[in-house]
Amino acid sequence: MDIQRAERKHYIDRFSKAYKILYTKDNTVYLPEIFDSAQEGYSYLWVNGEKYIFSEDVLKAGVDLKSAFYSLKQDLEMFRDQFKNKVGNENVKRSSSAQFKETKKELNEYLETFDKAWSAYERNYILELMVIEKDSRRFIVQAIDSIKQIQENGDDSEFEVELISTI
Repeated sequence: MDIQRAERKHYIDRFSKAYKILYTKDNTVYLPEIFDSAQEGYSYLWVNGEKYIFSEDVLKAGVDLKSAFYSLKQDLEMFRDQFKNKVGNENVKRSSSAQFKETKKELNEYLETFDKAWSAYERNYILELMVIEKDSRRFIVQAIDSIKQIQENGDDSEFEVELISTI
């Protein structure tokens, strides 16, 4: 899991400040909004009247994340039920250290599978959101650049500055 944590830190470092602020210093937080977006599975997003379509990578990673989550849930329920059966059966002696290690190993594998699916979706989804956000801001950036350009031309363009400022 340390390798995954390092990989996750690497791609989170590529996030914009707006997204980085959502993460703790050790980057181990699972944001519910990320999982919600995977569950919803929308293939597109409307921003400023424009339709942005998510890539197949994002959509597939979302499906994989949902699948990994439900598998993890099912596996944890299975372990819970096995534990209840062992505790309820007086004839069964305490689990051996070897059995405990095997169970721990299996749980780690299930959690690792889920974490990989989470990381793949989180990385792809957030990076695409950043592209969408940058593109959707282009009109504001163009307006600001136009205002600066008009202001640099001197006082005779004061009317144009007012006009563009109101847009």
